[in-house]
Amino acid sequence: MLKAMLWIVCGLIVLGLSLYKGCMNSLTESSSPTSVSWSPSDAKERNKYIRPVRIVPNSFNWKGQEVVIDSAWIERERRVHYYLLFFKSYEYFDNYRVVFTIKDMQKFEDSTLGFTSPHTNGMGTQSSGRSKRYVYMGFLGTQYPDTIPVAVTDRFVQTDTLAFIPM
Repeated sequence: MLKAMLWIVCGLIVLGLSLYKGCMNSLTESSSPTSVSWSPSDAKERNKYIRPVRIVPNSFNWKGQEVVIDSAWIERERRVHYYLLFFKSYEYFDNYRVVFTIKDMQKFEDSTLGFTSPHTNGMGTQSSGRSKRYVYMGFLGTQYPDTIPVAVTDRFVQTDTLAFIPM
């Protein structure tokens, strides 16, 4: 009798831990197709990474300070679907975005800094609460050009031009 009770308790503990793990997975990994990776390694872990991007030039002057682009990559939009709490599947979309991080972005919190490109359907920025910050620009469809011209803007007035070259 005691042995059976011990097996039941162990089974309930394993079931509880499995449910807890499943709930934590569904809460920590975004299921939104608009979620953006924080780094190329994050994009690779999330199976969203497509290829690196070289930026020419990789720095520019913004109101007297040098802005340096740390890394850049192209990733594909996807959504995570969870079923039975801890099993997941992925749905990939034919939308790609170029994402890049800016070194020491906290120095450039000026909200008038912007980036535009005729090849994108929008631009956004996000911060992790520390020195890591990224900018993303979305593309429509499965094709992206060999060179993506990107304008650096101040209150929608172009101040510089960068070339994003998928490698």
